[in-house]
Amino acid sequence: MFNKYFQREMISLGTKVFALVFMLISYSGGPSTVEAGPTLTPSLVSFEATEKEPGLARVWAVDDGEKVKREDLNHPLATGSDNSVWDGVKIALFGARNEIVAFQLILESAAAGAEDIDVFITDLSRGSYSIPNSRAGSSDPYDYRGVHIELFLEHYIKIADPSRGGSAWSQAAKPSSDYMGWVPDALIPLSVDQELGGAPFDIPANSNQGIWVDMWIPRDTPEGLYTGEVQILSGNKISRKISIEVSVLNFTLPDETHFPNMFAISPGEIATRHGVKVDSDEYYEIETRYHQMAHRHRFDLVQAVRNLSQGRRYHHRYLTGKLYTDRYGYDGPGEGIGNQTFSIGLYGNVPTDYGSEPPDWSKESWWQGSNEWAAWFQDNAPNVYISKFLLPDEPDSESDLRTIQAQADWSHSNPDIGNTIPTFATTWIDSDYQGYVDTWSTSANHTLSGTYPGTDSEDVKSEIEAGNAWGVYNGYRPATGSTLIDTDAIDFRVIPWIGWKYDLDHYFYWMTTYWAKSSESGRRKNIFTNPRTATVQRNGSGTFFYPGEDHVYYEEDRGLPGPLASIRMKNWRRGMQDYEYLWLAQELGLGSEIEQMVDQIVPSALWDASLDDPISWPARGYGFETIRQELAELISEEMSTAQRPLPSKDVNFQDVSENHPYQSQIESLYQLGYFYGCSQAPLAFCPERSLSRAEGAVLFGRVVYGPSAKPDSTDQANFADLSPTGEFSWAAPWATQLWQGGFLSPCLQEPSKFCPDSPITRLDSVLITLRWIFGPEYVPTQPEGLFSDVSIHWWGTAWMEEAYTLGILGSCQDEGALQSCPYEALSRAEAAAMVVRLLGIEIP
Repeated sequence: MFNKYFQREMISLGTKVFALVFMLISYSGGPSTVEAGPTLTPSLVSFEATEKEPGLARVWAVDDGEKVKREDLNHPLATGSDNSVWDGVKIALFGARNEIVAFQLILESAAAGAEDIDVFITDLSRGSYSIPNSRAGSSDPYDYRGVHIELFLEHYIKIADPSRGGSAWSQAAKPSSDYMGWVPDALIPLSVDQELGGAPFDIPANSNQGIWVDMWIPRDTPEGLYTGEVQILSGNKISRKISIEVSVLNFTLPDETHFPNMFAISPGEIATRHGVKVDSDEYYEIETRYHQMAHRHRFDLVQAVRNLSQGRRYHHRYLTGKLYTDRYGYDGPGEGIGNQTFSIGLYGNVPTDYGSEPPDWSKESWWQGSNEWAAWFQDNAPNVYISKFLLPDEPDSESDLRTIQAQADWSHSNPDIGNTIPTFATTWIDSDYQGYVDTWSTSANHTLSGTYPGTDSEDVKSEIEAGNAWGVYNGYRPATGSTLIDTDAIDFRVIPWIGWKYDLDHYFYWMTTYWAKSSESGRRKNIFTNPRTATVQRNGSGTFFYPGEDHVYYEEDRGLPGPLASIRMKNWRRGMQDYEYLWLAQELGLGSEIEQMVDQIVPSALWDASLDDPISWPARGYGFETIRQELAELISEEMSTAQRPLPSKDVNFQDVSENHPYQSQIESLYQLGYFYGCSQAPLAFCPERSLSRAEGAVLFGRVVYGPSAKPDSTDQANFADLSPTGEFSWAAPWATQLWQGGFLSPCLQEPSKFCPDSPITRLDSVLITLRWIFGPEYVPTQPEGLFSDVSIHWWGTAWMEEAYTLGILGSCQDEGALQSCPYEALSRAEAAAMVVRLLGIEIP
């Protein structure tokens, strides 16, 4: 199945979180050009202005699951109790480490309008730690290094005619008519020059202006409440201040994305709007920014690639993860993690390696091309799920069927590595196609019960049991959320929730840069003013991105050689982060709890819904935020519990069978209080997971000082990545005591780092144990050359040989010459067996 191709290579929960040293950036009252104004009392946040007096009539905030129209001056959430981030006085958010949390600041102008407005958010601080302010880092919106708070001006699009349904929604599930008028979608960075649409900006009379705020919580942020200010400037002077609080949770969202997805882009459209040639170096420089923005929002871009040579030259960077590193200006979620999906021959654009056009196809060319592609991915990006897109898209004739069958037969009959590439087709499960399609991608409007052709859940089950995959593309209310502008903000957010509920193997969005209208011979549209692009009238179909440059409509050119995001994109990211909450909870053994929560959010979708049903999920963001809060509390409680060993006479680890070679050692250490599980409900040990340095500090600390020892939590070593209040606060005292006792060294000296989430290596464990046996000053005798994989002149060889001679650690290879594998990670099960031998514990 699609998901399983990813999950087999996933690093387990204990090694997901990478602790990074973050250089604190001090902030002393805001930019030097800003003149400090008076601190306002909460009652002055909302105020009256006369018709002759320009300025702001009201300022308030709302979560990321709303679209506040420009003319909606009486929005119910401005003062309502359902607002999840605004109580009338302050803004309050919560989030995990490595999560991007967002809100919208709504500025309402007075009768005379407001001029020369800007917004600034100060450092968010707790003690000596701060999340840097909104002007930290580069002003280049595509340089993410050191950027934690981003501000965007919401661009409004006039929706004069509603979308006509089609493959968007049924009559019973159509969205509210509230989305007629000036609706926000495109987001312009405030750092853009004023004349190009950035700050400072003016607000027309009696109008709302939304400011979108993204805030990335760094991976090393200590748990706790962080406070700061939102400052609203008028004429370069602070005119309003609003308090903001961010509660940072005690867990970290993984960098990996666990719901596979594909979002298509059109290189031709990107090249035209940015004024460059397709496949030129200038084009690929721009395209990398589209990939980076997508990566930051947890979706993978796919496109037609002409041949493997082109792929090797330009596309390897985002597949291997190199594009998402500091070298290329990237920081944030997914750092160093490559894309997880790739489509060969998207929409029938068959690579030249396969034979290009159908008249030139042959079994031999198909085999040769697939072998070359499969071998390259195996050697360079083995974790990427590649699939062969079968031509044509959405087949619906006998001729299409014969074409699909021929391609599939060539793919499946290949005697070499090329047969490992699954076939992918955009169609419902049809008996004529069964046996030819490995990955089914069904349009959302064909997943409802009672429709023709619809989707039978038993057919999906049979395909999954046969080892195939099934997913959904695009959107159709009430089966899934829609993808259009004139609908609820949360429509993209709910799709990952549906993906979790129905265990979808993927989600596919047909296009993100469709800036033309097919019914008008592909004539390019000014999508900043006219959102109707599709043949069937649908507002915003295929416009997930907006171009930062526009060489067709020069009045829309923002001078940015890259993309602009949309509110729909932000809500997809919110849904994908929700999915990671669910994934973490599942890893912690909270399956029954999250099943109830998912059913509460999405009672019915796909085949469980019908054309006569409205949507079953909340239409507003606060409906989702209530459940996210419950999820966060569950995960936080379980993460805290999982760090404490629970005494038990009757140990029954669900993942340690009676046949496990170290079952007795694991259970004995647990009962004696030396070692604990990786989850408490249900009780699990994660025997094959690498032992982290944080876990090793506790385990070996109990070996050295006794299982009932309680190191002084107030005496902390100066490790830059450990603190008494951070994620690894439970390990910090043990690491400090071992370091002070001379048993365990930092992983880095300048600055001093402990690397709590890195694995304990075999060499690390040997150093600790031999120093415990013989004292911290012990130096082993000269080595004899027992191991074939290390030099006799290397300093660590003597330590590894001594441990082997004493029977503490054996060879890492069962047959042939002895090997020490000093830098191989020690698993939790191996660590348990090692400690049992050290302590001389008798095992039945």
